[in-house]
Formats: sequence, structure tokens, C-alpha cells
Amino acid sequence: MEQAFNIKGLSITIALAVVLTGIVSSATLVNGFAGYFREFVSAPDVVVITLVCITLGIVAIWGIAESVNVAVAITLTELLGLIAVVIVALPAATNNEIVTAESQALQHPVFLFWDFVWCGN
Repeated sequence: MEQAFNIKGLSITIALAVVLTGIVSSATLVNGFAGYFREFVSAPDVVVITLVCITLGIVAIWGIAESVNVAVAITLTELLGLIAVVIVALPAATNNEIVTAESQALQHPVFLFWDFVWCGN
């Protein structure tokens, strides 16, 4: 990057800003995960955050191909969850019913979960 600007100080500042952005976004995601995890398992946030960071660090050290495989597995899990929600909602949608989180939350556990996560009810 120094070759692009020909100013060493500016290049270092930009590089540190990029690193800081990664740290802040990672911390935000891990903290958010700890909040979701707390809804299912009673564990201190410090323990959850530490274990998640260590686990992600091990996956990163393990290798690029393995990290990609873990990312694919997580993405497929998320996709299966979304497909499950669509399948559960499909009967109501085909009957021209208005599907809302509040109306369906009391009728099916999947909607109850999504209502809790997205609406905070």
C-alpha cells in the first residue's frame, strides 16, 4: 500500500484502521452470539465469548480449506432453518391467510422462536 500512496505513515494508518474494523465487527458478532446463546443455555457471557473466540481461532489456524468447510456447514444449517420456516408457513400462505409473527407464534414452535428472536416478544 505504501507504493500506492508513497507515504509510509498514511499506509500504516489505513492498515491499522482496517485491522481495527475487523476487530470491532468480530467483537460485535461474538457478543451478539453470546446474547442468543444465553436464551438457550445459562452461561456467563465472558465464558461464551472466550470459547467462541478460541474455537474460531482454532478453525482459522486449522487451515483455509477447513475454514471454508465450516462456513459452508454453517450456511447450510441456516438455509435448512429458513426452509423449515417456509415449509411451516406454506399451508397458511396457500389459504390466503395473512401470516404474521403474532398470529402464528401461538400455533407453532418455529414461529414462536422467530417471533422471540426478531420481535423480542
